[in-house]
Amino acid sequence: MSHEPHHLPVEHEQTDSWHRHAASEGTPQEEHASKINPVMVSIVFFLTFVTTFALIAVVALYANSYLTKKRVERVETTKMAEAAVNSRNAATQALESYGWVNQIEGTVRVPIDQAMDEVVKQYGGQGG
Repeated sequence: MSHEPHHLPVEHEQTDSWHRHAASEGTPQEEHASKINPVMVSIVFFLTFVTTFALIAVVALYANSYLTKKRVERVETTKMAEAAVNSRNAATQALESYGWVNQIEGTVRVPIDQAMDEVVKQYGGQGG
């Protein structure tokens, strides 16, 4: 095995013309894009920052609009359901309290739990 360095010809065939270098360019060749342009990097950073901020702002505005719409729908649904809720509460109150059904006839209303207990006492001993 030899330890001699391998020498490449000054100009050799490359896979495409972009990589082709002439002997007049000198050696060693400088890397492509090895020098950073600080102005261009700053511009790219600034544009990335502005684009990200704009995207966040658009998403926030859309979310706020969507949530406001949902809140309005909830308020409208609540207002429309108010009559049904009041009716349900009145029925529950009537089932859970004493009161007159017809005072002239002497018909009264008793709480539903007590009425069920009375029916069980009255008919519970009779088998079917």
